[in-house]
Amino acid sequence: MLMVGMLRLARAFAFVSVSMLAAGSLAGCAAEPTDAPAEESSEEALTGVTTGTYVVDRKPFGTFYVERLTLLPGKKFEADYVSSRGSRTTIAGKYILFPARPNNPDSPVKSDKPWIALESDTGPAPNFEIDRLEGGGLRLYHSARQESFTMKKDPSFKPVPTVTKTLQCTGPRVDARLTLDKSENRRGTLKITRKAGATDDDPKSATIGVSITLDEATRDWVHYEGTNGEQDFFFGIVKADLDRATGAAKVNLSWAEFGQEFRVNVDCSFVR
Repeated sequence: MLMVGMLRLARAFAFVSVSMLAAGSLAGCAAEPTDAPAEESSEEALTGVTTGTYVVDRKPFGTFYVERLTLLPGKKFEADYVSSRGSRTTIAGKYILFPARPNNPDSPVKSDKPWIALESDTGPAPNFEIDRLEGGGLRLYHSARQESFTMKKDPSFKPVPTVTKTLQCTGPRVDARLTLDKSENRRGTLKITRKAGATDDDPKSATIGVSITLDEATRDWVHYEGTNGEQDFFFGIVKADLDRATGAAKVNLSWAEFGQEFRVNVDCSFVR
């Protein structure tokens, strides 16, 4: 699992954008897609970005991009992004739109485009500078404008109702409960409960928002990841067990903090 932690840190680093210098601190919360109408805000009017679902139209070459971006009323979002290595992750939370401002001639970074800052409730999230395209489409830039991709509005998108799946896990020093109740089981919560006799190698009791990561290299497994303070959590489930959603399931649960990663020994079964 050490490699998983290193990949997570690499992915978090890839999301750092020069635009974040102006973003400040953003508060995240989970959101389910909805078609509820919303009045256009002043930020939306200035940036040309409105609520609704956008899907990728032209992918970049050799880097990450957003496959779907759903902007919801109340400045909430849900997105499916594809990493440079091909894994797919779902994130959700809050977003802020920043209108274009005059470029500072003394700055090495251009700042004359509007941009959107995403803050996920489960970990790192990207920021993008924006160009508005004809027909309501968008061109999104990252990596200091060296890479970009285009998205188009998809008014036909409708989320599929979610049937909750819950795994109850018992271990000698820690119990865990994974509840997948959002976004077609792509997002949910992981609750950790310490027992008497738990050691420094075991995580503290916490409830963590988690989101799915699908990787072609481990297609037989489904991985969920989340962050709680300085701790990262990784919960893997054999895909066939998750699809069946009954009986016992083979899982791999671990957590990491300050560069150290620890395995959590638990036995898990689905509950109704």
